[in-house]
Amino acid sequence: MESLRKYNGTKIEDHERKDFELFYLKIAYETYLKEILVVKDEKDRKVDSIEDPDMASYMAEYHPRFYEFVHKYGSPLDMVNLKSEGKNI
Repeated sequence: MESLRKYNGTKIEDHERKDFELFYLKIAYETYLKEILVVKDEKDRKVDSIEDPDMASYMAEYHPRFYEFVHKYGSPLDMVNLKSEGKNI
């Protein structure tokens, strides 16, 4: 959707596009970690390198612009934290 300039008659601003692209990068990586990466122990649910061959194969098939956004914004490896945090009310 990189050529999309308007949505419902409203112009998509550059900062909005950046936010959407960063969100997409984060969600694609989270999806890989949660639903695709098979681990024996939850503490092992991580990827050591952005060039991981299994992740690259998954991203090429399901999220073809993933590495374009990695090049543009940087690696999401440190951006995503799957640990649930307790919340005080």
